[in-house]
Amino acid sequence: MTVSTERLLEVGETFAGLWDDADLAAVTPLYREDAVFISPNPPAISSEFGTTLTGRDEILRYLGACLEMFGLGAMTTVGIFTGIDMLVLAWRGGDSFGADVVHLDDDGLIVRHEVTSPNRS
Repeated sequence: MTVSTERLLEVGETFAGLWDDADLAAVTPLYREDAVFISPNPPAISSEFGTTLTGRDEILRYLGACLEMFGLGAMTTVGIFTGIDMLVLAWRGGDSFGADVVHLDDDGLIVRHEVTSPNRS
């Protein structure tokens, strides 16, 4: 079974809205309990985080720390692109830009979330 395009867009739009309204409660049900989040950025936010975060609770703690550090409007989603059971969120924030590759399971929940930021200094 593949995830519908509608569900992929719903997940993308909900996640993109995180930077507009800081609503972690809206993002929480998007992640599977055992989801994995991979990014070069977490250690720069706090030494408690590594580059691979495992589990919804740890991911949400990290996202909350990002919101606290950077504030609302820090990131702007410039595009949401869908594929088979995955979506790509293209974003810009300050002088940085990048893309998140988000994989969903058969239930439409995020199972793997990878962040790239090629111009990260």
